[in-house]
Amino acid sequence: MLKRLTLTVCGLLAAAGAVADPYPAKPITLVVPYSAGGGADVIARALGKSLTEQLKQPVVVDNKPGASGQIAAAAVSRATPDGYTLLLSTDNMYSINPVLFGKAAQESLGGLEPIANIVGAPVVVAVSASSPIQGLQDFAAAAQKKGAPLSYASPGVGTPHQLAAEMLARALKQPLTHVPYKGTSNAMTDLVGGQVDLLFGMPASVQPLVTAGKARIIAVTSPSRFPLLPTVPTVAETLRNVSISTVDMGLMTPKGTSPDIVRKLNDAVRAALVDRDVRHVILTNGMVGLGGSPADYAQRMKQARAERERIIVDTGIRAE
Repeated sequence: MLKRLTLTVCGLLAAAGAVADPYPAKPITLVVPYSAGGGADVIARALGKSLTEQLKQPVVVDNKPGASGQIAAAAVSRATPDGYTLLLSTDNMYSINPVLFGKAAQESLGGLEPIANIVGAPVVVAVSASSPIQGLQDFAAAAQKKGAPLSYASPGVGTPHQLAAEMLARALKQPLTHVPYKGTSNAMTDLVGGQVDLLFGMPASVQPLVTAGKARIIAVTSPSRFPLLPTVPTVAETLRNVSISTVDMGLMTPKGTSPDIVRKLNDAVRAALVDRDVRHVILTNGMVGLGGSPADYAQRMKQARAERERIIVDTGIRAE
């Protein structure tokens, strides 16, 4: 009897200890919606390294590319909400995919909740070094001289870059002709060669052309001047009251995750963003750290969704 009672008490104590184990008690998987080696992957690995050091558990990056991030988002939304499966979210997942791809993207997004915004960068408007266009105010005259709408390159249909261009075209009341590319390498070649008039891209992609003297950045879409391009004017400096969302990455978790775990992860992301090594990776990839609370990130997602949904509907953009 005494032996059975002792075993029962030990079992209860073991169970209590298991419940009380502090999070995290095992490795964490960070799902990235793009292939290894790209900008999102680089940011995820720098963040994962810092979280590993802070949380004392490995953070393992799992690349799940495809379908504009929907494969990764769906996988994480179906995961157990225990803090051990996280998603590196990109702004197209919550502000573009639900509009372009409908029910499947909406359901995946509905199964996720925000932890923190991590990094952001504006879309930049670039021209070749030989272009007569010095600023947004020159678009009308350049189009008139050309005898046709100016053409612009972007990394593809339905990207934040295309939406930024179309928003700008509407604000300027100046039609632009979209020339979509798969990525930015060929687009930059054609910009320099004069096959397209404008390029809407990311700072890190365009800066090498600028450094080489082959291109100029004439505007950025950030609300205020971008710290990495302090001499480049914002769109808002030319067009008052015109707001165009930046391109962001954040961290999300399956809906229903404990608030205590969300808070712990948010604290860890904030700490990572002031870590010298993480900041170096962010800056060298042409982005800036953001941070903020889960509520801040939720508000950012809501604002970007409303802004981009309007332009997709108004222009009739369709997924390829």
